[in-house]
Amino acid sequence: MTDLERILARNSIHRHLVERLVQRKVAVDYTVLHALEQRLEAMTPTFVQPGQTRYRLNVHLSEAQRYRVVYDTQYQCLLTIWARRPRARRAA
Repeated sequence: MTDLERILARNSIHRHLVERLVQRKVAVDYTVLHALEQRLEAMTPTFVQPGQTRYRLNVHLSEAQRYRVVYDTQYQCLLTIWARRPRARRAA
């Protein structure tokens, strides 16, 4: 696969991701998508296993921003995002 084909595929995946987020009414803006991808790129060496390119992961940007994502290491992009509820505070 050439670099141009990889870029075109990644753009198509991003467009599909945004369309699915709108359909499922998940409120995530582009800065959050970018932050999630940067976090996952930095974490990639910790979860990659030989022969596997897609991973389902929990990502916490902050206590209030928790996401369940599917990430593709071949294209280095998000495939799906689910917003998760913030954790309930435990009573002391």
